Amino acid sequence: MTIRELKEKRQNIYEQQKDIYAQAAAEDRPMNEDENRQYEAYEKDYGKLTLQIQEAEAIAAKEAEAARQAAPELTKDLKKKMSEDPKEREEQRQQAFVKYLRGWDTPEDRTLLNAFEGRVQTVGTVTEGGYLVPEGYSNQLEITRALFGGMRQAA
Repeated sequence: MTIRELKEKRQNIYEQQKDIYAQAAAEDRPMNEDENRQYEAYEKDYGKLTLQIQEAEAIAAKEAEAARQAAPELTKDLKKKMSEDPKEREEQRQQAFVKYLRGWDTPEDRTLLNAFEGRVQTVGTVTEGGYLVPEGYSNQLEITRALFGGMRQAA
């Protein structure tokens, strides 16, 4: 179960606890024995889920740290994977950039993209987007925008 699912489950338990309390408060009475038992059972489940969430977040943080430490090793491996042919290198860079834009990138893809995109801010023209996007991307964007038909003119 993911951290998000655990948090959603914990939130549902909290909502159920609120409902039990609100029902008793609406009737202007203390919670009865069954309601107390159910409320306490929810409280135990809530505590267990909170502990699971904390453990899962700690593991995720450790994994992220391990990935950051392993990044230099990825660079060595990626230099071997990078093609010598300029056309193939451009294709590799293009694939890594598309994965980045779609949110599918892995640490290896980010490292690969960084190896290709080693620009400094003193090179390029700001008004042409020289610092933000790779060369040729602007043309792809114009073609894609044109494919959406007359919606742009109608708006």
